[in-house]
Amino acid sequence: MRSCKRLFYFAFLTLTLRSDILDVKSIMELIGAQGIWTGLFLGLFFYMIKKSDETTKKSDEREDKLINQIKELNESFNKLSDLFSKLSEIFNKLNEKIDKQSDKLDIVKENIEIIKLKNQK
Repeated sequence: MRSCKRLFYFAFLTLTLRSDILDVKSIMELIGAQGIWTGLFLGLFFYMIKKSDETTKKSDEREDKLINQIKELNESFNKLSDLFSKLSEIFNKLNEKIDKQSDKLDIVKENIEIIKLKNQK
């Protein structure tokens, strides 16, 4: 855009200051030559802006999906963590019960031995 403004300023100054050197036809040719490049630049510029917006939207959508997946995984992990802690509690209680039963069994075995010894005498 700046080159186009510069070109128009140049053309205006040339016409006002040196109208004898450049005529209107040559100025129009100069503007026409630069106008093509300016048009191509602007076309490419707006195309890149559009593509950039599309890419930004896609990356935002992808980021939102990933954030949602991370949240879901975090919730699942928390549920699994709760499950493992409950299972750990259950196993600890079972071990305590097994230990108590084992102690009782030992007492019963001792009593049986005592009874056998008494019967043998």
